[in-house]
Amino acid sequence: MKRLKTLKIYNSFLGEDGAKVISTMTSLENLHLSGASVGDKGAVLLGSMHQLVKLSIPCNRVTSIGAESISSLQNLITLNISQNIIADTGAKFISNLKNLNELIADGIGISNDGVEFITSMESLTALSLQKNDDFEENTPLLISTMKQLTSLDLSN
Repeated sequence: MKRLKTLKIYNSFLGEDGAKVISTMTSLENLHLSGASVGDKGAVLLGSMHQLVKLSIPCNRVTSIGAESISSLQNLITLNISQNIIADTGAKFISNLKNLNELIADGIGISNDGVEFITSMESLTALSLQKNDDFEENTPLLISTMKQLTSLDLSN
């Protein structure tokens, strides 16, 4: 599979071993692993895939440890890290992705502190922060500073 550009795997227990195999696929640009149980160790392995431009890893038991590794993927333009409890610390790491245009971070357990990190992401044009229950009344005010956004979803 030396020429494979896109890989999608849904609801399959890959774990760390599967992530290890995938991390050797150097031609991959788009990777979607939903519910694959890669965890932080798998996210660390995926963090070495610097050729990725789109990464979607919802529901994979990733915490701020995995988010730190993912933050090294500076070619990413789209990231879906939903339903992983990366919390505010993970949001801080993710905010280092300077080329990211789209961030889907639904249900990641962030508060306004995490939102403040995300608002520093000047390249973002699309942002989804659904189902983050720790938002406060002033959360929309914080996000309103992101004048470049063309799409925003704060649904609960």
